[in-house]
Amino acid sequence: MKQGHSTTISDERVAELMAIRDEDIDFSDIPEATEEQFKNGWFRYPGGLAVTLAELDEQRACTWASAGTYISVPFSCPPPPIEYDELGMRPMQTWAYSLREERHLYMLCTPASGKTRAIMFIALDKLCNQGLKQAIITVPDKQAGARFLDTPLSEAGFWADWTVNPRWHLCNAPSTAASNIKAVKAFLCSDGKALVCPQASFCRAMDQLGPEAFDNRLVAVAEYHRTSASLNKQLSARLRQLARRNKAHLVAMTNSGSRGPFKPGLKPGDEPGFAATTRAYQEPIHCQYLERLDIGYCLHAGPYTDSLLKALNPIEKTILHIPHISPKELKQIIAQLGDWQGEDKETGFQLVKMNTGTGRILRIANLANGAPAKRAKVAAALKNTSKMRRRDYVDLIITPDTAQADFTWIWCEHALAIGNRPSLPKALQLSGHITQDAPRKRTARFTSLVPAEKTTKAQATAWAQSLAARLATPKTPVPTLSPQAV
Repeated sequence: MKQGHSTTISDERVAELMAIRDEDIDFSDIPEATEEQFKNGWFRYPGGLAVTLAELDEQRACTWASAGTYISVPFSCPPPPIEYDELGMRPMQTWAYSLREERHLYMLCTPASGKTRAIMFIALDKLCNQGLKQAIITVPDKQAGARFLDTPLSEAGFWADWTVNPRWHLCNAPSTAASNIKAVKAFLCSDGKALVCPQASFCRAMDQLGPEAFDNRLVAVAEYHRTSASLNKQLSARLRQLARRNKAHLVAMTNSGSRGPFKPGLKPGDEPGFAATTRAYQEPIHCQYLERLDIGYCLHAGPYTDSLLKALNPIEKTILHIPHISPKELKQIIAQLGDWQGEDKETGFQLVKMNTGTGRILRIANLANGAPAKRAKVAAALKNTSKMRRRDYVDLIITPDTAQADFTWIWCEHALAIGNRPSLPKALQLSGHITQDAPRKRTARFTSLVPAEKTTKAQATAWAQSLAARLATPKTPVPTLSPQAV
């Protein structure tokens, strides 16, 4: 429709129209629109914002006020049927399990390929078939530890279930650092089989007990890409001690290619056989619906909150990564999106009425600040798998740490990182959401909103091209991007 020919519709009428099911609408008397009509068409938002109609899409019917520069990565690989072997393993897990008899195993794997269960499969075999006494799983935080709760692997065909005595799951215990170290000591003297503990507690316990306390035991490191030598020298040093002693079994899993500029935590010279047991598993991202991924940046001057809507489109399902966000900044973000309407009692999501005049309510999950109990409530709501498969369940997720983004959100269309350009490990973790496939989700994008005074276009371009190279499938050429904005 042309500018100047819009009609105001009441909120009540909009609600009535939205309630009509697609199958109940009769389109038989409406002629099919031509390509010329779409080229000349306009889309008008209530409130006066008119933009050229660039693409007819059920989820994004217009361009937004984005000033970003993007690389487009095509996704043309049709998805193969999801295949599990007779033990209930995905392809990466089958590959990892075939290496289970290696003493020291360092595996680089595709993001979201099933690393957690791969560790479970290997640990169970080492405990039951290789004669190891115990398995110690070290994790960077409680969110990662939650993935190692009891898992009924036998339901899918494996010969055992993964179980952890609640006493030995230290990420769930209301404990202190001192009590965790005491618990690690108690576990090593017990007949318990599996321990899940924070990496800091493992390091301190090893300092007190020495590497010999872990002889004939498995030490598995989850999320190792977040504990490289540059980021966590303590853990890397303890692993080197165990590798040199050569009496414990080691398994470390990391996202392939996510080391970026970081130094590896274990060096080939630390243990003669270690270099030979480094393995890499890479599989292309297969998508049935997703056709294109845009990766780029947007430079801003002054406070990022003043430029947020240059990059953030409220219509898109977005995960917003802000490393440090104050309550004041959160209020400013909500004020730009609309009027705060309260909090959903069941989920803890913030409810914001968009200021476009449509009456639409945005559901915002805030993991960034607030009381710990409130953040835990929101995090639990995001792990409700059945509800997260509903497109209208949540619209915007704000997180200060990519480690907290351990939920599955297939509808996520945009990952927006605020501040300095995110490291490749963090960017890969966030990209795991936008590359999830979902019906009618044809495009997705990753944007880094960075201050102009701290970066150049050339630096931002190099970062975008590096991320594109990580996400491009083997048969997809990595696109190039000039530093000039498009």
